[in-house]
This record gives sequence, structure tokens and C-alpha cells, in this order.
Amino acid sequence: PEALIRYANDSGGKDNITAIVVRVVAADEDEGRRRAAEVKLRLDTLRAVPLFRYLGYKGLVKIHNLVELNTFEADAVVFAEGSRGDAVYVVLDGRLALSKADQRLTDVAPGGHVGELALVEKGPRQITARATEQTRTLVLRREALFEAMGADARLSMKMLWAIVQSTLGRLQVTRAELTAAWRAADQ
Repeated sequence: PEALIRYANDSGGKDNITAIVVRVVAADEDEGRRRAAEVKLRLDTLRAVPLFRYLGYKGLVKIHNLVELNTFEADAVVFAEGSRGDAVYVVLDGRLALSKADQRLTDVAPGGHVGELALVEKGPRQITARATEQTRTLVLRREALFEAMGADARLSMKMLWAIVQSTLGRLQVTRAELTAAWRAADQ
């Protein structure tokens, strides 16, 4: 609907514009249940990601409508160390292995995510993410998120707060690790 409203405004719309999009689905009840279960899985998975913890149902649906579903076969590289990052990946099912300089660091299981700093900075990736089995991810691209945040101040505030909280948590972990290393070196 937002794209239709934008098109109407860009085409010279001068009054309030409303758009409604209706999806007609097959009468097959099993297909309807399967689709409903898939949407529920996606929303539940997004809800569990700390980046989206301040969003209510309406905000989660907005994020859900922005994500792309990508499927990676076993051993496929999702993104490589040094590549330019522009998205966060949320594991829907399957598993990702994270490595740096060919040394395995950790795995990301369903409900986990990787790459949230790419939403803040378009710097090079510090790690490689590879599917260890067939893996489906929800991909939220920086550009799509920023466009939605520009159109919705409440969503923007909640997402920025979550990003700050996530970054603060990382800084606290790094500070603790540096303090421990400093103390060990001092002894």
C-alpha cells in the first residue's frame, strides 16, 4: 500500500490518498494453515531478536513486511569477511557457522541473528557466515529499514534505542575482556 500511495502522490495526487491491497488465496485449507504457520514462525522469530524487543505487534509486522526470505544450501557463504555489509540476517531454520580468518568462532541457531552493526555502518564484515545445512534467513536491509524509520517516528525511536542498547552491551563485554587481559598481563 505504501508504494501505491507514493505512486499516487508522485503522479500528482492532491488529496488524502488511501490504498488497500487485498491478497486472494486459494480455498485450500491446508495451504492457508501452512501460510499462517509460516507467518507466525517469522513473527515469533523476529520478536525474539533483541533488535526488535521494543516493538509491539504493529511494529513487528512492519519489520516482517521489510524482510526478504533467503535460502542457503549447506556450505553456502552467506557473507564473507571483508565484504561490504548492509543487512542483518535472522536465522529462521537451519544453522550458520561464523568464522574469522578460517577459524570457527560460533554457530547461530534458529532465532539467532548476525550482522546488526551493518544497519549502523556500511563497513567491511569482520567475519564470514556460512550455512552448515540448508538454512533459511530473514534478511533486513539497511536501506529498507531506514526508509521505514523515516516514515514512522515511533518505529525509528524504538529501533534506534534497541541499536544503542545492543552496542552498549557489546562495549561492556569488550571492556570486561580488555580489563581481564590487562589484569592477566599485569600479573
